[in-house]
Amino acid sequence: MSWMVIASSALGVILLGLIAFQIWVRNLVRRSCREGAERIFRELTAMFDGEHVFKVVDRSDYPELSEELYTRTEAFLAGRGLGYVGSLEDLTVTQANPNLRTRIDCFTSSDGRVGGVTYRIHEYQVLEFCTAFETGAFLTTTNAEVDKLEPPPMLHRETLRRSTEPLELLQRHLDRVAETQRPGGGARIGDSVDAANQTPPRIALQRTLEDLLVMGRRSTLIASQHRRALGYLTPEELNRMAADPGQEAVARILWQEFEKIRSAQRAA
Repeated sequence: MSWMVIASSALGVILLGLIAFQIWVRNLVRRSCREGAERIFRELTAMFDGEHVFKVVDRSDYPELSEELYTRTEAFLAGRGLGYVGSLEDLTVTQANPNLRTRIDCFTSSDGRVGGVTYRIHEYQVLEFCTAFETGAFLTTTNAEVDKLEPPPMLHRETLRRSTEPLELLQRHLDRVAETQRPGGGARIGDSVDAANQTPPRIALQRTLEDLLVMGRRSTLIASQHRRALGYLTPEELNRMAADPGQEAVARILWQEFEKIRSAQRAA
């Protein structure tokens, strides 16, 4: 869910900072990439250590955040039947990188089939919708283009453009949910048993903030297990963070340094 976007955003910022530095002497480039790789490894291991710790917060605790887009998003969601149920902070992410501290406003639909969150990260207002299933799978639709990390097989994410209108984003999510509820729709979320007997997967209802907390903790645990199994990061993911050929060259060096750190950690 949202915390994966924050984690991916953190890595992108580190990479872009290295690119912007533009060190032309190869030894200096490698030294800078070593420092960047160490930071990436440190933050990844902190963010994907296991189930995340969330704290229920008050909106007034974040005076540094602009309220305009939060308010506009809440008004849109209210008009579409998603009511505000509370706000959270992901303390695991904040501890890993205090610069990524943000407030996550949470919403649920009246029928409990759809949960929504919005939050501010690097002047970017993220909006995403999530539906959970009793099989343990999650269906997420987001406008977080910054997220370059592949989700686990149980977390089915579709990313639309950052400029996508909230109504289009919500409608796309509702369409995806509807597809899972047709005969054999379980195949869309990897449910081979239900796909075989044509029974649509049962949706796990989210009606309260506590319901969203339970789903959030579960999804962070699934994602953490997946990241650790991958070794936290793949070269393909790092390359996706490199937006142009000039960045790809530094990304290759950064990956080499990351692999050295990861290998040393495994051998320890």
